[in-house]
Amino acid sequence: MKIKQRILEALRDYLKSKGYKRFESRLNSMEKPDEIVSDETKKTYAPDLVAQHSNGKFLFEIEIADDPDEESLVEKCRVLSDAAEKMNGKLNLVVPVENYGKVIQILNTNKLENIGVLQINVR
Repeated sequence: MKIKQRILEALRDYLKSKGYKRFESRLNSMEKPDEIVSDETKKTYAPDLVAQHSNGKFLFEIEIADDPDEESLVEKCRVLSDAAEKMNGKLNLVVPVENYGKVIQILNTNKLENIGVLQINVR
């Protein structure tokens, strides 16, 4: 089983236990989330997982690259974070423990706020 798929299933199970529901994902047989188009570049993004909690939709993006491309990560975060805010939710990045510091630095350097970062152990 692919690593992203394993992470997605574990994340979904965890979120279910916390009261999230109505899951959408492009990584497995769930209903697919809508694609979100960047106003600037017209590039499309689809979050790895969308889940509803209370009155909002929360977006989750699994970012497991050892050396994420900063420019593309920043654009993806801006687009998905803006979309999540419009749905009364929040974007959450899911990153390996060893990449946490680097991802936080990228977010802070680019003044990306209101983005959650969940650490996972992929080893």
